[in-house]
Amino acid sequence: MTENIFLSYRRDDSRGYTNAIYTVLEYHFDSDQIFMDVDTLIPGSNFVQSLEDAVEACDIFLAIIGLRWESIEDKKGVRRLENPEDFVRIEVAHALKRGIPVIPVLVDGAEMPSSENLPDNLKDLAYRHAFSIGDHMRSDVQRLIKVLEKTFERLERERVEQEQKESELSAKQEAEQKAKAQAEADLKEKEQAETEKKAAEEKEQLALQKAELERQEQEKIEADRKAREQAGADLKAKEQAEADRKVREKADQKAMAQAEADRQAVEKKAKREADKKAKIKAKADRKAQQVEKAGSSAPSALKKIPVWVWPVAGVVLTLIGYGLFGGLSPTSPEEPGETEVSLAVADYTNSPTSEAISSTPIPEATIIPTAVLTAVPIVEPPAGAEISNLKDGAVMVYVPSGDFIMGSDNGESNESPAHSVYLDGFWIYKTEMTNAMYTLCVEAGGCIHNDWQLDITDLTYANHPVVGISWKQADTYCRWAESQLPTEAEWEKAARGTDGRMYPWGEDFIISYANYADTYHDPGGEGTVKVGSYPEGASPYGVLDMAGNVTEYVADWYAAGYYAISQYENPAGPEDGLERVVRGGSFNNSSSNLVVTKRSSIFPREIQTNQFGFRCAISYLP
Repeated sequence: MTENIFLSYRRDDSRGYTNAIYTVLEYHFDSDQIFMDVDTLIPGSNFVQSLEDAVEACDIFLAIIGLRWESIEDKKGVRRLENPEDFVRIEVAHALKRGIPVIPVLVDGAEMPSSENLPDNLKDLAYRHAFSIGDHMRSDVQRLIKVLEKTFERLERERVEQEQKESELSAKQEAEQKAKAQAEADLKEKEQAETEKKAAEEKEQLALQKAELERQEQEKIEADRKAREQAGADLKAKEQAEADRKVREKADQKAMAQAEADRQAVEKKAKREADKKAKIKAKADRKAQQVEKAGSSAPSALKKIPVWVWPVAGVVLTLIGYGLFGGLSPTSPEEPGETEVSLAVADYTNSPTSEAISSTPIPEATIIPTAVLTAVPIVEPPAGAEISNLKDGAVMVYVPSGDFIMGSDNGESNESPAHSVYLDGFWIYKTEMTNAMYTLCVEAGGCIHNDWQLDITDLTYANHPVVGISWKQADTYCRWAESQLPTEAEWEKAARGTDGRMYPWGEDFIISYANYADTYHDPGGEGTVKVGSYPEGASPYGVLDMAGNVTEYVADWYAAGYYAISQYENPAGPEDGLERVVRGGSFNNSSSNLVVTKRSSIFPREIQTNQFGFRCAISYLP
C-alpha cells in the first residue's frame, strides 16, 4: 500500500514547527509521500477540490496544533474555524469523514481544543489521542516517526485482512452460484418425478410439521419448567444468604451484649469485694478502739505490760479480725472457688478498664484466685473514622460493612441493573494519590517515573494527583504501600454511601463542588488541582474528589454486562478480560460523566493521559 502523510497547519500559528517536522519526516519518508497543506497545491487548481483530493489520497493525517490554532480570527474578527471555506476546517473535516487515522500534534505547549469550541464537523477531533512535540524537536519527531510506522503497519495488516475477506467472500459467492445452478438443473430433472409423488409428499410433510410443532411445544414447556426451577433456586439461595447474614448480625449483637453483661458483672463483683473489705477494716478499727478504751480504764495494770507487747498484740488482733470475717479465707463466701477478671481489649469506644477492680489492695496472705477470662469482641470502627498509612503517610477513611445499591437503571446500559451488594468493611484513601506520595515509591525503588510525565518533584504540584501512569503502575504502587486498588464495588460505595445518590454530595449536581470541564483553570498543572480542593464535594464517609480532578483506576476487569451476573457478597468483577474499569470523571469531562455510576475502561499496560490517576484501599482486618 502507499504510505502518504498529510500535514495540516496554520501559517500564522505553527509554520516554523511544521517546516521542521516536514524536514525530519523527509529524511525518513519519500518527499512524494508527504503533502504539506496548501504549500504543495498546484497553482490554478480548484482550492477546495484539491485539498479534498489530497486528503483523499493520504493514509495518515497530522493536524499540527499551536497555541492559536482554534482562536485565530480573520480581518472581520470572526474565528477562521467558523468559516466553512477555511482550508484547515476543510482538511480536518474531510479526514475525519474518511475515518483515516487523524493524529493531533501539539506544538509550542498547545493543549487539545475542547469539543465545545469546535464546529460540529470537527468535534470528533477533540477525542483523538494527541502527540506532543516540545523543546526536543528531533527526538520528539523521531518518536512520531515510530508512531507513524506502527500505524502504517496496522493499516497494511487491516488492508491485507480486508482483501483476504473480500477474496474469501468472492470465492464463497462463486461457489454458491455454482451450487445454485446445479440445484436448478437437478430440480428440473426431478420435476417429472415430483409431480407423481406430490400428493404423498404433501401428506408426509403435514405429518412432519405436526410432529415438529408438538416437539417445539414440548421443548418450550420443558424450558419454562427449568427456568421456573432455576428462578426458584436463585431466589432461595438469595433468601438463604440474607438469612445467614441476619443470623451473623444477630450473633454479633448477642456476643456484644454478652460481653457488656460480663463487663458489668465484673464491675459489680469488684464493688462488692471492695465494700466487704471496707466493712472488715471498719470492724477491725472499732475493735481496736474498744481495746484502747478498755485499756484506759485500768491504767495501772496496762502500765505493767512491756512496751514490745503492744505491737504484737495489734498484729494478733488484726489477724483475729480477718480470720473472723473472711479476710484470710481463700475464697469469697458468696461465690466460693473463683474470682472473675476482665480482659482488657482496645477498640474505638470507651472500653472498661480494671482500675476499679484493683483499687483495693489484696492482703499478702490471700490465695491467688482462678482467672475467668471474659472475651470482649472488637468493635468495628465508626463510619468515616480516619487513620494514617505508615508506608506513605496517606490519610485513610473507614467505610463500614453492610449493603448498598450499586448501579443505575436510568444511566447507560453497562450501569444496569441497579442491584443490592454486601461489602465487608474497608479503609480507602481519603484523596487521590499525589505526586509527593508517588515520589516516595520512586525513591524507594518500588515504582518508576515516565519520561514524559509531569515532573513529580516540582513542589508546585506536589499535592496534585499523580498522572501519566498506567493501570499496572498504579497497581504496583498500591502493593508497595501494602494495600491494593479498590474494587469497583468498594469505589462506588465509598463515593455514594447507602442512599443511592447520583453524586458524592447528593442527588443534584452542584457546579462548585468538583473540578471538571467548566471549572478548571490551571493549564500548567495539566488541568488538575490540589487534592481535597473541594471539601463540599465529599462523599457520605468524607472521601474527597470522587467526582472530577482525575478519572481513577480500580481493580476489576471490565465487562459491559457484568452487573447482570454479579455476586451479592464482595463482588470483585470478572475473572479475566482485556480492559480494566475506570471510575469518576476528570477535569476534562462534562458533568454527565461525574455521576458515581459512570463506568469506562482502559487497557491496563498502556500509559494514559493526564486525566487518569488512582487511590488505594485496605480490607478491614480486626
